[in-house]
Amino acid sequence: MTEHMSIAIKHPYKLFLPLCSTDVRKYFFCHRIVKVWNELPIDTDFSSIDLFERALDGFNFTAYCDI
Repeated sequence: MTEHMSIAIKHPYKLFLPLCSTDVRKYFFCHRIVKVWNELPIDTDFSSIDLFERALDGFNFTAYCDI
């Protein structure tokens, strides 16, 4: 499976960022969180905040920590 196909089977609420020419913007919160958001599983429930929080409880965020 190609990378493009694996991205396409994720949830339908994708975020896209424009490319920036400076390093300053890549450290902003919105640029750091987009990859995490786009890699949420397809079964993530966005219908209510409670269900969304429960879905996040089962998601492993350690791959995105820079510590």
